[in-house]
Amino acid sequence: MKGVIIIAWRNIWRNRKRSLATIASIWLAIFLALLYAAVKTGSGDMIFDGLIKTNGAIGLHKNGYWDKKSINNSFVYTEELNEILATNPNVKSLSPKLENFTLISTGEQTKTSYIIGVVPELEKAQTNLSDKLIWGNYFDSEDDKGIILSKDLAKYLKVADFDIGGNINVLNDSIFIYSSGYQGVTVAEKYRVKGIVDLPTPVENKTMSYLTLNSAQEAFSPYVPNILSSLSIELNEISELKQTQRDLLEALGSEKYELMRWDERYPEMVEMMDLEEQSRTVIVGIIYLVVGLGMFGTILMGIMERRKEIAVMRALGMSKLKLSIMLVLESLTLGIAGVMLGCLFAWPMMYYYHVNPIELTGAMAENMLKFNMPPYLQFACNMDMFMREAKVVFGMSILVAIYPIFYALKEKITESFHQ
Repeated sequence: MKGVIIIAWRNIWRNRKRSLATIASIWLAIFLALLYAAVKTGSGDMIFDGLIKTNGAIGLHKNGYWDKKSINNSFVYTEELNEILATNPNVKSLSPKLENFTLISTGEQTKTSYIIGVVPELEKAQTNLSDKLIWGNYFDSEDDKGIILSKDLAKYLKVADFDIGGNINVLNDSIFIYSSGYQGVTVAEKYRVKGIVDLPTPVENKTMSYLTLNSAQEAFSPYVPNILSSLSIELNEISELKQTQRDLLEALGSEKYELMRWDERYPEMVEMMDLEEQSRTVIVGIIYLVVGLGMFGTILMGIMERRKEIAVMRALGMSKLKLSIMLVLESLTLGIAGVMLGCLFAWPMMYYYHVNPIELTGAMAENMLKFNMPPYLQFACNMDMFMREAKVVFGMSILVAIYPIFYALKEKITESFHQ
């Protein structure tokens, strides 16, 4: 076996330029594939983290709420429910919300609005709502009686006027809301406009408004305290997501509550992430296809040049198995050398931009901040990425050697001597 390894090594360096060109092509493919995967994975992780931070890994609702989002499908947040959630070791934090559709008016203008009652500090930490303020102030406390309006809603209601220079002139600092509350309660309340926010999407900017959770509960359910539309659950270990969902469902009962994972609530995000992964696979696949053809040509040309030598080795008694091992070793050695060089050059860059992400500026940075994502291009850097690319190249090295091996073994020894 030692002799086979020595022969394979010498055969590789018989034509140094061709072997080095093949190793260089594998190195470049690994280098580009790793950097591309690092950017894609890093960006995907940021989107995922932003989604989980904003909406929670698990959403708790009354059974049927997700299909029919009505305030009458709210649930009462009891001490028993709080104890069950608090005692689960994987539950990190809870974010309660009360949501309702209302008519909102200044007297002159009226429009439908989607009001969300939030806990100020939790909402500030999760969605950075306070950073989206373009006028006014954020809630002072959980008992604040003010309301925060979205930008286009405030403009339509003539609460504020926006001039060409972006300056805001407040025309009316009070609004009225009219709605049907929990269990048919009639809601008619007056609020002081506390602030105006610029939200990420046009739909949100035209409809959204915010109250503190206490104010929303007092307005929409004055006779039944502590009602909630939803409860976002943040986890310590996202890898235990499904097990935590099963544990909580077993403790709470699926007939009364529904516990939905983030991927069940936002299937479009799952599709987008799958599409990103597929696009990465296609682009990297094209790179590897070109490299694989180069490796195939190198191995095949090496065999064609050594037809008589291979015939002599077979005539002297070298078994077909040893000959096959020798040819596979040649291909694998080229692959291993390229993989090692590619990883060696890619790792420092990936690690550096993982620790020191590229800061984005301008419109792109502003858009990322609006969607609760830091304005950075961060590279991912983990061992799984290196192992995945290495496995692909090793598999490719074996595959490209199959035909040359078959060609070398099927040829008759006498014909090789006469050509």
